[in-house]
Amino acid sequence: MNQPQVERPLCYYVPRRFNLRALMVLTTVIAAVCALLQRFNTAPRVYIVIAVMSAIAAAAQVFFPKNPRRASTIAGGVVIGAIGIFIAMLESIVFGGIDLNTVIPTIVSSIILGLFLGYAFGTLTAGIFMLADWFSPTSMFNHDQNPQPPEKQPR
Repeated sequence: MNQPQVERPLCYYVPRRFNLRALMVLTTVIAAVCALLQRFNTAPRVYIVIAVMSAIAAAAQVFFPKNPRRASTIAGGVVIGAIGIFIAMLESIVFGGIDLNTVIPTIVSSIILGLFLGYAFGTLTAGIFMLADWFSPTSMFNHDQNPQPPEKQPR
């Protein structure tokens, strides 16, 4: 039987190589976010969280371009989950002993928060490259009906 072709929407991700225009858009967005955070007198640790989560989401999308949202979601869950485990271990050292009533919820909630943050930052990071692609006369992405990662494109 002949299956009808299903059109997939374009999937933007962080490419392994990008042009100067994409770099300029990325720098402008980072500057705007820093200016907004500065305007509201945000603590420096918020800058660190935003920078780390953006870098992790971008790195996950670079290494796993076939499913970039899943890659950034899992990367966020792993990293924030590891931070939750570190906090739980630190808590047990400081307060002397492991209390499972606080350790398990700390780890589980940090993993769930990490999954959400990974997806959110992955989407925002890919959105920056979507904006760069919109403003660029030449595309960084393969805009046919079946987008493939850059290393799999026919030459």
